[in-house]
Formats: sequence, C-alpha cells, structure tokens
Amino acid sequence: MRYPYSVDRKLLDQISSHDYFVFTIDLDSNITFCNEAFQRIYQIVGESVEGVSIDSLLHSKDVITIKDSVHQAMLTKSLVPSIIRLSNPSNAGLSGDIHYEVSPVHDRRSYPIAFLLIGKMVAAGSSTKAATMTSGQGAGLSGQNREWFREVADCMQEMVWMSDYQQQLVFVNKAWLKYRGTVMDQEMGNGWTEAVYAEDRFQLEQSLTSAFAGRKSFTAQFRIRKYDASYRWVEMQGSPMFSNLGDFIGYTGTLQDITHIKELQLQLNRQKEMLDISKIEFTKFTKIAQRINVVIILCDPGYRITWVNDSFVKLTGFPLREVNGKDPLMILSGQDTDPVIADKLKKTIEQGKSLRTEIVFYAKNGNKIWLDLKLETLFDKAGNVLGYLTIQNDITKKKMTEKDVEEQMTHLKQISDIASFELRHEFSKILQIL
Repeated sequence: MRYPYSVDRKLLDQISSHDYFVFTIDLDSNITFCNEAFQRIYQIVGESVEGVSIDSLLHSKDVITIKDSVHQAMLTKSLVPSIIRLSNPSNAGLSGDIHYEVSPVHDRRSYPIAFLLIGKMVAAGSSTKAATMTSGQGAGLSGQNREWFREVADCMQEMVWMSDYQQQLVFVNKAWLKYRGTVMDQEMGNGWTEAVYAEDRFQLEQSLTSAFAGRKSFTAQFRIRKYDASYRWVEMQGSPMFSNLGDFIGYTGTLQDITHIKELQLQLNRQKEMLDISKIEFTKFTKIAQRINVVIILCDPGYRITWVNDSFVKLTGFPLREVNGKDPLMILSGQDTDPVIADKLKKTIEQGKSLRTEIVFYAKNGNKIWLDLKLETLFDKAGNVLGYLTIQNDITKKKMTEKDVEEQMTHLKQISDIASFELRHEFSKILQIL
C-alpha cells in the first residue's frame, strides 16, 4: 500500500521498519494507509484494509481512545502530536502496550484531512518514555509541525537550522540564507560545509559526529564564508530532538556570528603574550637596575609609583611598601623644592614628553637631596602611555661643593674690595704730601 500523503525520509524509514506500526485514518476514522508491521501485528497481511473503519479492526476501547484524541486535536487545532496507549493484540505474541504518536495531516490550505499514527511497542510496566522526552531535550517535529516550525523560524533574526537523524541538514531559515547569500538547495545535506574554512572543517566534522553519536547538545566554533566572500567566525549550537515515542530524529539549533568576540579574544591573547614578554623584560631590567648606583622610579600612567630600586631606598629611606601607588612629588617635595620646576615636571607628565632638570627633594629623615632628574614617558605600539621612568643621580655633594666655592669667592671678593679701598686711601695721602 502506498502512503497517500506528503512524506519525509524519517517517516519513510519508519514505514519500512518492522519496529514501527504506522497507519493513517481519514476524518471519518477509516483507514487510508497501513504499513506491513501494522498488518502483521493485527494479522491482516494480504487483506485490503483501505477504507475500512477502525471499529472493525481494533478493540472498542482503543477505538474510543483514538477518536477522543482526534476530536481533541480538531477542537483545539493543535499542531503538537499527542500520545495514546493502545492495547497489544492478544495473538501477536508480543508483550506490553503500543504507544502511538497521533498527529494531524494537512492539505496545502492547512486544513486537516487525516491523522497519522506511529506506534512503538513499550514493555509492560514501563513508564511512558515519550512524556519524559517531551519535558526534556525537546519534542519531535514531524509533518505539519515542521512546516509550522519553519514559518516561525523564518520570522526570526537569528540564524536557525535543523538536521535529520543522519546528520544531514534539512532546513535553514531566511536569516541563514541571507547571511550566506545562497539558496536552500545549496545548503541542504552537507552542502553548507563546503563554505566552512578548510582548516576548521575536520574539527567541526569531528565535533558534530561525536555529538550525534552521543545524542547530546553541542557548541562548535568555526569560520564560514559570508555572502561577501569574507570568512567570519560563527558559533553553532545544537540540541537533539526526539519524537514523542522517544526516538532520536535529528538536531535543531542556531548559528551566531561571533567575529567581534573572537577579535577581542585575539587582542587579549596578544596583550597577554606581550605582558608575559614584558614580565620577562622587566625582570631583566630590575636585575640590572638594582646593580647600578642611580635612583630609578617606575610609575603608572597616573604617575603613581609601581617600583623603585635599592638605590632609591638607600637614598630616601622610603621602602617600596610605603611609596607604592603614591605620587613621587607628593612624597619627596619639601620647603626648598622649586615650585616652578615642580610645575614644569607636572606639565611634562601631562604632555607625555621627556625632561631633564635639577630638583631638590627630601629624604624620609628630612635631609635635603639634590638630584639630576631625567624623566621619560613610556608608550606602547599604539601610542598609549604605559607609564613613566625616572632616573635620578644624587648631586648633593656636587651642589654642596659649588656652594662652598661660591661662599669662598664671595668672601674673597669682599676682602679684595676692602683691601682695594684701603690701598687707594693710603695712596691718596702720599699724593697729598707730595
């Protein structure tokens, strides 16, 4: 007997299987189709049952159950398949009941014209597996329900896809086709994988095969060709679908462009690599900086101290823990610190420039320190300020020596002026006598 309505591959497989009992009835409860498994279990093989009422084939209790389910579906216009339990024919040699999935069959105008019943044997005492599956990973989509799903998916902005139980794509929505710049036929089956970036294809196939084999949800990231021929990073998410009888029927899920996220991740990875390199270089720098006899201060972009060498500690008396995160000018400035030079230093920092000057700072014990200060602004490759490096030489002794010389020169000048005056005075007396 030939199936009289539209049929998909999954239903064809069920019709030809010995494990599924498939039959259809019209709105008057007359049989319009049944497969061999159904004929065998009801022992009507070779008989013509097309047009025969179910009243003459099934137990009266089962007939009532079927008609009640059909009546409810017609009344509510529901597209969701229902599950009913029918008794097992006593002479079939099989134990347990038969659970049937009942779904309407519609014509092109979406009017119900028949009902499809797909049955599967359930062992006696077993709970309805279908109920578990419907409340769990997702109920199956078949017949008119798939058409309804596709109509809804086409209205969505997200890219939506659906595959069959053999890992073949059977549907993508309009958003997917727009993103890819293709038509439905090009994407069906494994056609869509031709657009996957060559280096990502093997890993994607492995992920999909593993997920399908385990009937579990999955997430896969890969690059795919967009309508403008550019390759973009996408994330595919999928969840398994099961029929109301508990049979795996395929996957459905979404595809999302995550290129901007991937680019951010790449930037973060580069920054991490640069940071790791910087840490190594910084370690080398600090080892060298600790050995030289100059004061070195490292500051962040806000000109707050992040590191000082041992020479700084020895000269100022301030350990790193006391100055970390503080402005060097606030800590080291004192009474004789020239405000003009301090302002010049602040402006140099604000402008991100370099400066060399002499300045008076004060140690923790209050001693005055003369310093030859060199300030350098540190930049990254993008031109952003990373921080500031200050190298300072202690020139206090030099300044004190210069001060002593100046004081002696002033004293000698005063003596010279006095001596010169006295000599001129004595010389004038001699002239007067003469």
